[in-house]
Amino acid sequence: MEGKKHSERMQNWWRVSPLRRRGVERLREKIKKLEEEVEELKDQIGRDPLTGLLNRRGLDDLLQRYIEIWKRNDKLSLYVFLIDIDNFKQLNDVCGHKKGDELLKTVASSWQNSLRGMDIIAIVKEEYGKRENTVGTKEFKNDDGVDIGRIGGDEFMVLAFTTNPEVLKERLQGVFNKVVEEVPDVSLDILQKLGVSIGWARIGEAVEKEVEDLPASELFSKALNLADQRMYEEKRRKKAER
Repeated sequence: MEGKKHSERMQNWWRVSPLRRRGVERLREKIKKLEEEVEELKDQIGRDPLTGLLNRRGLDDLLQRYIEIWKRNDKLSLYVFLIDIDNFKQLNDVCGHKKGDELLKTVASSWQNSLRGMDIIAIVKEEYGKRENTVGTKEFKNDDGVDIGRIGGDEFMVLAFTTNPEVLKERLQGVFNKVVEEVPDVSLDILQKLGVSIGWARIGEAVEKEVEDLPASELFSKALNLADQRMYEEKRRKKAER
């Protein structure tokens, strides 16, 4: 009985208090706007301001989710790629930082566009065909599977579920070479010295323990160190061949 009276009082309050009702509606709108602004700020914090790519924080957040999915799907291989632009400092020194920033933005955009369509669902379909349902693609968003970020200066990182890391490496190199061919107002001598050194490693590679027993940070750290070593090996090889 008491509950019914309370309900009637609330209905009467809502019906006879249009000012209060509008106040509540305005408050709801403000809360919704604040929530949207918080989400936007979260996205900005995880983005590199120059290129718009993920920054190290954004990549770390993505990595946590990717590794958890990878642990539950042993048919998938997750790789980390490290990319360093060769002789970028010379471009900055001779042509100025503005020209260097222009190259970084153009390369970042071109890489990002080239990686679209390499989502995990497409990869699984290509590799496993009709057996795709056994790989757990429902855990992924539509564009999950590969992403690129800038981790500082002329260094970039790619996180990718792929069945052929060498093909992805060649794609990244090819896109960079095409961008460099179209850079305006830079001498041919400098352009010919620009290139990319890329090292990659598979998450879980060279790990002696069961991967389920290791935290994501340790799995990533080991793969990152291997990718870094391989990237600098490629740099040294290029210098030796000159």
